[in-house]
Amino acid sequence: MANKATLSIAGEEFSVLEFSLSLKQKYNAQGKPASGVYLGDFYLILNAGSDFFFEWQTEHTRMESGKITTYRTDQDSKFIEYAFEQGFITSILESFYADEGLANTFNQIGTTEDVSSVMFEYGMNVLNDAKDPEVTVLKAQRNMVRDFQKRTGIAYCMFISLSSEKLKIRDIDHDNMWS
Repeated sequence: MANKATLSIAGEEFSVLEFSLSLKQKYNAQGKPASGVYLGDFYLILNAGSDFFFEWQTEHTRMESGKITTYRTDQDSKFIEYAFEQGFITSILESFYADEGLANTFNQIGTTEDVSSVMFEYGMNVLNDAKDPEVTVLKAQRNMVRDFQKRTGIAYCMFISLSSEKLKIRDIDHDNMWS
């Protein structure tokens, strides 16, 4: 079973505490595919304290390529690798949550940590023409990170979302075809 992951990017390596990948495809009223697959967004929770991601995001034209590798700790071998090209940071949320009662409760998983609910809420706000749907997403991300902090006992962490033009999941290539 995989229970270790790393993010390798621009010659640096970061320990990944938690991540998910989101791919989307539109469908018609009958439930049939109505578009190609798009997005390919990664949502990662990392240990906080590095300036790397802040520097990357503030350089608005900067694109990086990298990979997320999961490992089997019982064999210390690669489990799954996710590679991306022409990636950029879409959001950063760094959070410090000090609570004397902060305890490691690793076996508790809350539905608020499900990133798909964040994206669903964002989509509904866009469809309903909300004034600022991004604010809703940021609040949901903050709540997700806070739940992660409470569950794991890690007081200082960073949530980043990353989008890319191309990605490879195992041996499957996907191109968002930006150009």
